[in-house]
Amino acid sequence: MELLKKAFKYGKWIVSIVAAIFAVMEFLEYFGVFSFSGFGIKGIISLFVISIIGIICKIIYEKSQTPNDAQNRINEINEKITDRIGVLKSSEKPDKDLMDSQHSIALFERMDILDYSTNDYMSYRIINGKNDSKSNSPFLKYKESTDSKTSAKELIIKAYDLKTGKELKVEFEEKEQKVYVHKFKIMFTTPLKPQQEFSIIYFIKIPNELSQLSDNEEMMSVSLNRFEKKIEKLRFGVYLDFIPVQIETFLRNQNSEAEIIDSIPELDETGEVAIDERFKIFMDNISIKSKIQLDVEKPKKETYVIYYRK
Repeated sequence: MELLKKAFKYGKWIVSIVAAIFAVMEFLEYFGVFSFSGFGIKGIISLFVISIIGIICKIIYEKSQTPNDAQNRINEINEKITDRIGVLKSSEKPDKDLMDSQHSIALFERMDILDYSTNDYMSYRIINGKNDSKSNSPFLKYKESTDSKTSAKELIIKAYDLKTGKELKVEFEEKEQKVYVHKFKIMFTTPLKPQQEFSIIYFIKIPNELSQLSDNEEMMSVSLNRFEKKIEKLRFGVYLDFIPVQIETFLRNQNSEAEIIDSIPELDETGEVAIDERFKIFMDNISIKSKIQLDVEKPKKETYVIYYRK
C-alpha cells in the first residue's frame, strides 16, 4: 500500500511537470516567441525523460534532508541542553578574561558525586600541568556553572597542592551576588616559574543544586574551551545513587552544535567514592551505587557531555 501511494505521488509530479512544460511551449508558440512544430515524438519522449530525472533528483534531495536516527538524537540532546542552564553556560564561548593562555594540561580529571536524596551537588577536580609561558603564573583561572543562582558564600570549596599538601586560597570574582557562573582563581602557594609543573585538587559542594535536576534522566558536562594550550588527557565521570540503564556521550561546540562521540564510558557498580580523605567530612550519609567514567586522550577543547537514565 505504501509503495502504491509513493508511485501515485511521483506519477502526479511527472504529469504536472509535463503539463507545465507543454503549457509553456504553447504560450511561447502562441506569441511567436518560438516554434515547436518540429518537436515530434522524440521531443515528447525527451520531456518525459527530463521529468523523470527531475523527480529522481528531488527524491535524492529529500532523502539527504531527512534526519537519520543519530541526528534526531542529537537534536533531542540539544533541546535538553537548552533547558539546562548549567550545561548551556558551561559550553558558551568564554570571556577573554577567563581564557587560560599560560598552562598546558597533562591531566584534567573531574568526578561528580550525585546522591539525589541529599540534593547537594559535590565534585572534585584534579588538574596536572605546567606553566607553559615565558612569565610567572600566580594562579589558575576557573569557572563553575550552576543551574540555580547561588552566591559564593553558599558554596563549599577547598583546594590543595598535591605536591606539598598545602591548602590553596580560592578568590571569587563575585562573592555576594547570586549568579549562574562563578568565576574564581586558585592561587598557587608561590607563582609558578616558566616550565614549572603543578598538581592541584579541589572539591566543591553546591547546596540544594540537585533539586533543580531530574533524578530519572540527566546530563553532566565539562568544558575545556577556556584552555588555549594543549590538553593531554581528560578523565570525566559521575557517581550516582542508582545504576543507570542508559548512558550516552556527546560533544558540544561553541556554535551550539552537538555530535555523538565514539568514546565509550565505563560503568562500574560500586558503593565507594575514590576521593581524597580531606574531602570525606563533606560527604556524610551519601549513598552511591555506580560510577560512570570517560577517558579521552588528547580531547578537543569543547564541552563533553555524559547523559544517563535510570
